[in-house]
Amino acid sequence: MPEHTFGEIALQLNLRNKLVHIYFADVLEQLGAVAILRTVSKVGRDTRFTLFSDALRVLRDNLENLPQMLRLDTSRKQALPRLTVLQTFLEAAEQERNGLGW
Repeated sequence: MPEHTFGEIALQLNLRNKLVHIYFADVLEQLGAVAILRTVSKVGRDTRFTLFSDALRVLRDNLENLPQMLRLDTSRKQALPRLTVLQTFLEAAEQERNGLGW
């Protein structure tokens, strides 16, 4: 097993810490108002989003699945208002469509 110097270990830990923060920032970016704007703006321009229902499905999946991926307390706190915005938007979209398709 190779031996590592203290400096090498510290560098690896620092890099790992930065990657964790980048990962959580990416997750946060997929929640909230900016996520809504970015996702909905892709409808008709991206093969993953041919209909508004495609965008809503992705946003709903983000709301249901991404919060539990956040492990840092600061990330969880930052996510709370974004989750509220996303939840409110999805509820309003569902209510306004009044049972009609997108």
